[in-house]
Amino acid sequence: MVQPFQYAQIKDTNGQRWYVEFYCIFPATSKLKRVRWYSGRYRTETLRKRHLHRLQREINAKLELGWNPFIEELPSAKIYQSVYSALDWVLSQRLKEIEKSSIPNYVGRIKVLKDYLETIGKSKMACHEFTPATAQEFMEYCYNTRDIGGVTFNNYLIDYRGFFNTLIRAKYFTLNPFKEIAKKKEKIKAKRPWAMWEQTAYLEHCREFDFDFYITSMYCFYFGLRPKEICLLKVSDVNFEYNRINVIPSIAKNDRQRLIPIPKVFLNELKNYLQGIPGNYFLVGYGFKPSLKKIAPTRIPEHFRPIADQLKFEKQVFFYGLKDTCAEMLIRAGIHPKTIQTLFDHTSMKTTDAYLSQIHNPQLEQLTHQFPAFGG
Repeated sequence: MVQPFQYAQIKDTNGQRWYVEFYCIFPATSKLKRVRWYSGRYRTETLRKRHLHRLQREINAKLELGWNPFIEELPSAKIYQSVYSALDWVLSQRLKEIEKSSIPNYVGRIKVLKDYLETIGKSKMACHEFTPATAQEFMEYCYNTRDIGGVTFNNYLIDYRGFFNTLIRAKYFTLNPFKEIAKKKEKIKAKRPWAMWEQTAYLEHCREFDFDFYITSMYCFYFGLRPKEICLLKVSDVNFEYNRINVIPSIAKNDRQRLIPIPKVFLNELKNYLQGIPGNYFLVGYGFKPSLKKIAPTRIPEHFRPIADQLKFEKQVFFYGLKDTCAEMLIRAGIHPKTIQTLFDHTSMKTTDAYLSQIHNPQLEQLTHQFPAFGG
């Protein structure tokens, strides 16, 4: 790392003009650049020297505090600390705020950036040396060398922008090097509602060979629950007195409480399944059954895929597609989209309309019955 400054010294031009000279890092080049501050006119030589010595002391004191005249705002000395130490600090702050399930994601993001700096021989890079160009090169490394997709690239970008916004507020940086990086085009995941034969085959298989996972699947189908919500709910959240499931704000994706009715077609089966289970058990825990031991939400789709492959399902059939299947069946049964919005916990009707248009378009279906035949 380049020494961020050289102390101020008093100099003169052949006794004609006196000045204070010092060097600071120029942000555009990350190299030292000379600065000269000239003395004004004074009645006597003594007054001029007294002023210059005072100016020299003031400049050196500010330099030691991290001041740099090439940076508009007065930064702290933190901009000269290593990016490594800044990343360690921001991670320590985030770990105080996030849920435990998010910790591996944040730790991983920080590790990827640290490993990259190590790879290019910049493990001791100072914060002021980490430029937008460095950030761009790092993101392209992630996209090309680490071979991440567009969705993952954009998630990386969101996280790193958030990290560095925090570092700006803490005076490690004066600008966000990730701010101007463009997002990648996201490849839309091909998914669809389940066909009736797929529903039947899955139902028969799970009821016979994997009943606990069958119940887990029905939480998604009947209640529109996301895997994360499924894994965080407790048995006590299921209220059979009022026949509903209570999804508290800290669990729900949109931080709003949801009261989801239990359909009659599933009510007795769920009652029998949860009978005698302590209320403090996770609704879906270790082994995909009620348990004190929590599992990660990713275990659900991981467990589903081999079953889908065994049953010869297409790759477009996903576990979360059970929610799409439910939506399609509800809309065909005449359920109002507003009710589906409430069930799925969408923040606006626009989200629900966009969601439903992918699986059911009444106008196009009507067109199939009215389309004229070719040739009359």
